[in-house]
Amino acid sequence: MNRRILTLLACAVSVLAAACSSSNSNSATIPPPHSVEKSAAISLGDSVCQALAADQQKFVDDFKISVPQPKAEEARDFVASTLTPRIEQAVGDFHRIGEPTKDKQDWDKLVSGLDQSLADFKAKIATDPIGLLTVKPFAAQASRFFNLGLPQCTVLSV
Repeated sequence: MNRRILTLLACAVSVLAAACSSSNSNSATIPPPHSVEKSAAISLGDSVCQALAADQQKFVDDFKISVPQPKAEEARDFVASTLTPRIEQAVGDFHRIGEPTKDKQDWDKLVSGLDQSLADFKAKIATDPIGLLTVKPFAAQASRFFNLGLPQCTVLSV
């Protein structure tokens, strides 16, 4: 009797495991990017940049008031815990905007460039945290912002 119960229990566990694993594979698929009108993408992108520029300025000003002569480790903590997450949020916002129906390739290059700019910013945290207090995080993307017609984003790049 015990052998029979154990066999049935093993079968039930196997069926349950198979059902769980097949449902997980469906939830892991990533939907294709959605398309938006170019004017909407520009408007949303400018809003993201405008908010980031205002936040970055406020955060840095507040930090400089609270720590007028920051040491490297104080600046590193501030940049890693405050500035970097806000810049990451802005880059994520650009990803969520979608792709414009016109200039899709240029937009994709811009978003990829933002990813690279973020990686470059993070790489400098260990070596030049004080310099990052005044850096324009998307300086390398200035021409892409200009070419796509994102005037508010030039504040973060020039």
